[in-house]
Amino acid sequence: MPQLLPSFEQRLQTLQSIQQRVRQNVEEAQSTFFKRAHDVRRDLERRQQITLGRALDDQRVKLYTLQSKALERVNTLVERASAVAPVGQQALQASQRALAERLEQTQDQLESVERPSIEDYDSLNVKQIKAKIEGIEDYYELSKIKRYEAANKDRVTVLRSVDQKLA
Repeated sequence: MPQLLPSFEQRLQTLQSIQQRVRQNVEEAQSTFFKRAHDVRRDLERRQQITLGRALDDQRVKLYTLQSKALERVNTLVERASAVAPVGQQALQASQRALAERLEQTQDQLESVERPSIEDYDSLNVKQIKAKIEGIEDYYELSKIKRYEAANKDRVTVLRSVDQKLA
């Protein structure tokens, strides 16, 4: 009989140790999940602010609205997921992938809206662009060229040429 007690106590201690490790693993998983959710929320808010700053026409406003709705959906998912961490984490990962695809599409649309109508603009040198600018009278197109140039190659000579034409 005396040998059974130490064996039982050892098993009990082993079970308690396993239980403690499981608790720690669950806490770590929840902590990681909430950190990722916070990072996604912060990234979405940053992207939303960038998009808002560029909202100069109806198409950009529509894109901003789509991103706002996506942010609301992610926030709703985060709230729901916090109640059921493992299931919520899978849902969050799925929504992150879907949102990343949607943001990529949105960025592609935004870039196509802002790209100047000058053919092969990105492959032209400063002298060629200045020659093209001289033939443009449309204020909106000149403004678009200025924004695009400032956001991409940021060539001072091109920007000055556009400014002179706008003046």
